[in-house]
Amino acid sequence: MYRAFFSALTKEAHQPGTMKFKDQLRPCCEAVTTGYKCGNVEGGKKMYVLCNNPNSKFFWDDVHPSQAGWRAVYLALKSFAYSYI
Repeated sequence: MYRAFFSALTKEAHQPGTMKFKDQLRPCCEAVTTGYKCGNVEGGKKMYVLCNNPNSKFFWDDVHPSQAGWRAVYLALKSFAYSYI
């Protein structure tokens, strides 16, 4: 699985079946300051910000891949699996 994640992050955009991510390790959902995490609310105020386009980010938050991130992993696994068939 690690290989699929690494492959999804490092493949070139011109290769068939790959996706390109800007700021690969920067998540879509980020805390506004240290001590908070994605989804934290304090006094009714969101203590996080969301990116404009989640499809442009591999990670949703600090540890979870976004849907686009999981798709990139799937495509990496798919191409890897088909190379053995």
